[in-house]
Amino acid sequence: MNISESAPTQRDGFQKTQRFSLNRTLLKILLATLLVMTLYEIAKQQFFPQITIWHSHIVTIIFSSLVTTLIAFLVLRRWNLLYDRAIEELERRVAVEAALHTSEQRYHEQLHFWQSLIDSLPTPLFYKDMGGIYQGCNQKFAEMLGRSKEEIIGKTVYEISPPKHAKKYDEMDKTLFDNPGTQVYEYPVVGSNGTFKDVVFHKATYHHADGALGGLVGVILDISEHKQTEEALSRRAAQLTLLSNVSSEIAALLHLEDIFHRITSLVQRRFGYHHVGLFSVDHERGILEMRSRAGAFDHLFPPEHEITYGDGMVGWVAEHGQTLLANDVEAEPHYVNFYPDVLPTQSELSIPIRLGEVEEIVGVLDLQSPEPDAFDEIDVMVMETLADQIAVAIANARLYQDVQRELHEREQAEAALRASEARYHTISDLISDIAYAFRVQEDGTLYCEWMTGPFNRLNEINATQITIDEVESWIHHDDLSTFQEANERLLAGEPQEIDVRLEDVDVEETWLHIRNHPVWDMTKQRVVRIIGAAQDITERKQMEQQILRTERLAAMGHITATLAHEIKNPLQAIRSNLELVRDF
Repeated sequence: MNISESAPTQRDGFQKTQRFSLNRTLLKILLATLLVMTLYEIAKQQFFPQITIWHSHIVTIIFSSLVTTLIAFLVLRRWNLLYDRAIEELERRVAVEAALHTSEQRYHEQLHFWQSLIDSLPTPLFYKDMGGIYQGCNQKFAEMLGRSKEEIIGKTVYEISPPKHAKKYDEMDKTLFDNPGTQVYEYPVVGSNGTFKDVVFHKATYHHADGALGGLVGVILDISEHKQTEEALSRRAAQLTLLSNVSSEIAALLHLEDIFHRITSLVQRRFGYHHVGLFSVDHERGILEMRSRAGAFDHLFPPEHEITYGDGMVGWVAEHGQTLLANDVEAEPHYVNFYPDVLPTQSELSIPIRLGEVEEIVGVLDLQSPEPDAFDEIDVMVMETLADQIAVAIANARLYQDVQRELHEREQAEAALRASEARYHTISDLISDIAYAFRVQEDGTLYCEWMTGPFNRLNEINATQITIDEVESWIHHDDLSTFQEANERLLAGEPQEIDVRLEDVDVEETWLHIRNHPVWDMTKQRVVRIIGAAQDITERKQMEQQILRTERLAAMGHITATLAHEIKNPLQAIRSNLELVRDF
């Protein structure tokens, strides 16, 4: 029952009490009147016996009536004053109680509002008194600690946190109380299940209405994801740097066996993978042969380890030409442990090595680890880029072998031999490659994410500021349409391989062989990244043109000799006939 409902009840009860008191007072007046009349009669008979009886009764009645009327008037007047005052006091008390009830109701409504507002905040919040006891918190703070608010409020930090961390929290709180104001520091929070979260504490003291220090209010910012992102970016930058170094080292190799052994050794040592294996595909026999390996599993494989085309993750990748990642090999249907008694593999990453315009699968790069969840998307991206670099190195090695055959076939042609020797020395020194990755926006705009390579045009340019429009400005105007058409097919998900010239009037004509591979996102159903490599083939183009000119000159010499022979025969006959004419 509220105040407005209880006020009439209180007033009715008061009126009943007052009526009972009035009736009791009137009864007392009546008894007092009878007593006065009796005493008056006795006194009158005693002191005035000569008065007649009827005169006496008249005087007694008149006197008693006057006395009774006077007493009743005085009593009723006093009672009315007291009643009015009581009614006023009751109404004042009812009004005060109603105001108090309204204030209390508003207080509870505001308290409920502020508590709901605090609980709706996405940031953990708490407040303590000077004794370090939690006086309140929001739901996010309770969820961060893995407890309910009832388990936190009324407790100290030593009751809800491990002793080591609780001591640190308490020391920081005391420092803030000694120097009231604000305090910001980074320190992990430990939940009830023992999990750690990297957070930043923002604390500030508060005061009561009288100015006395009341306690502190704290807000916690969870920076765990930010820390993980920083670590991922740092790891990605380090891996890209290592990728650039590895690519530079393998680009200088010209023999396939050297490339295979150097790749596995560099990848295992530089990236720290547990096991690295490199397979080559023998399409005629339908097998994959492990050409080289490095790491802790090196001695666990036989000297001539082979996998049938399509078997295991490596065989599946060679057959389908797609990267396959299994951070839990038990859940991967394509995984096969060929040596279950000795190989403790828990995670495996297999990446195809594609070569040429027809995307020929020439090999598979295989990584294994005895730990689950050993690889992530960054490993996949970096290793796919490295696989493209390996393909470039293999192409260079094959080109080197082709050059050797060409040198052997053209030993008799001195000019061709010198050109072939120059080409041989150029390729032997280093084949310049540029590796890069472009991010594709939803509107089709391309922005460079990173770029590596010794190409002098890019030495003084920030790679992350390069757009596809700026790249198009470097392309020779005769090859621009070819470049743009290739980009359109790339955005459609088709790998491209083209030869273009660079637009530069200050230097001789420069040719680049560009090979781009689109990365398709199944969720977004579009190309999200383009990874590629460019190779300087200027000398090869010049060599081809020189060979073409040589072949044309040889053909012209042959035609000239043929014509001379054909012309010389009739001339000789004419000369012989002329000599006969002279003789005659």
